[in-house]
Amino acid sequence: MHYHRQRRRDKVSVISGISVSPQRQRLGLYDQLYFDNIGQEEVCMFLRGLLRHLRGPVLVLLDNSSTHLGEPLQRLLRQCSRLHIEHFPAYAPQLNPDEGCGR
Repeated sequence: MHYHRQRRRDKVSVISGISVSPQRQRLGLYDQLYFDNIGQEEVCMFLRGLLRHLRGPVLVLLDNSSTHLGEPLQRLLRQCSRLHIEHFPAYAPQLNPDEGCGR
């Protein structure tokens, strides 16, 4: 568990992801903390970090937040052929195993 002591801020934004290794079926948790709201560029930075760490094709499941849409992500998809994006239904937190990681 990560603990963070806040100073002069009302909130910390977290972006996180869970990986499953295809052969050993082991789970991994990746996260980044931000002191401001997360935007499209921060999502792309997080995904670039995942791509540096993980081998082979990377399938990312995202909700339909506006931070998960837009030109920066489309550009990243064009640049990296092993990155694949799928979106959850409009409102389905029960389908997202990562839903409680930022709380």
